[in-house]
Amino acid sequence: MKKLLPPIALVCACALFFLRRAQLAAYDADGLLERGDKVSIALYLACTLAVVLVLIVCLRAKKADYAVPAEKNQLRGVLVIVSALALLGSYMPPEFAGGVKLILPVLAFASACAMAVEGVYHLSGSTGSLLGGCLLPVYLAALLISDYRAWSYDPLVYHFAFPLLFIVAAMLAAYHLAAFRTGAGKRRITAFYVFCALCFAGAVLADGGWRPILRTCALCLYLTAELWPYLSEPTEAQTAKPAEEETEA
Repeated sequence: MKKLLPPIALVCACALFFLRRAQLAAYDADGLLERGDKVSIALYLACTLAVVLVLIVCLRAKKADYAVPAEKNQLRGVLVIVSALALLGSYMPPEFAGGVKLILPVLAFASACAMAVEGVYHLSGSTGSLLGGCLLPVYLAALLISDYRAWSYDPLVYHFAFPLLFIVAAMLAAYHLAAFRTGAGKRRITAFYVFCALCFAGAVLADGGWRPILRTCALCLYLTAELWPYLSEPTEAQTAKPAEEETEA
């Protein structure tokens, strides 16, 4: 998977970025598209092709539901810490709002702190706690609910389709990545969600806005850094299941 998935995700993300930019340029004064717009058709076909390619590569990979032993990895730790700072920076300066709207920045701060702690663990060659890994999926679920409340007033799905797909894929990817901390991670399904999120990120970045761009980059960097050690094909010793205990007659 390490040889195929990264270049596929990069090419698909770039294609979705440029097609999304072309689609945005085709909007009329009312923010609408002509029926049967060829750019939109190409964009949706490219999105479908990207998901299918990622799915095929993941299904063809060797099944190995195991946890790679923690190793001291300076680069991985640094990348995770940078992604935590980028996520925190997307909420700076803070937009003060009371009530329910305060929950999202609080969860973002807690998730960024958990990600930074995970990076420190990687620098020392150990694995973080399951609780810390579960904070990011909770934050992304809250982000999805918050954004969907605003999207629900927009009847045009193509205005928010790709941010929706990205958040859902990133949330599921973060959830499955947390399982590796307890030795229950599944590399194929985790890789599928991670690389789907990376592909959808291309279209999200095309929409602009420094806060969404910084947040998207932070999530992509974190997901890639956390998944990278599990992309290598496992050895027979790693995939072998423990022998069953012999029972007495």
